[in-house]
Amino acid sequence: MCAALCYEILKYCNSKLSSIRTEASQLLYFLMRNNFDYTGKKSFVRTHLQVIISVSQLIADVVGIGGTRFQQSLSIINNCANSDRLIKVGSLTPF
Repeated sequence: MCAALCYEILKYCNSKLSSIRTEASQLLYFLMRNNFDYTGKKSFVRTHLQVIISVSQLIADVVGIGGTRFQQSLSIINNCANSDRLIKVGSLTPF
């Protein structure tokens, strides 16, 4: 189930509409953040693995997944992580 959800979210990270890309990116960050909290702020390995598998599947299935739109989505996820105050306060940073 997690793999299918990550796959669908990542498909929307490549959307032509910037609002859809933004929402999908924030949702993916939310999943990663919740996995991080669930593990006692030690890692987000499960979500990370599912994202890697999903990206690999998307590369095989969708033309243009590595383009500008997808890069913008990755930038949004990075910005979410950098602006997350709770992550910065902790001694471990997952990103």
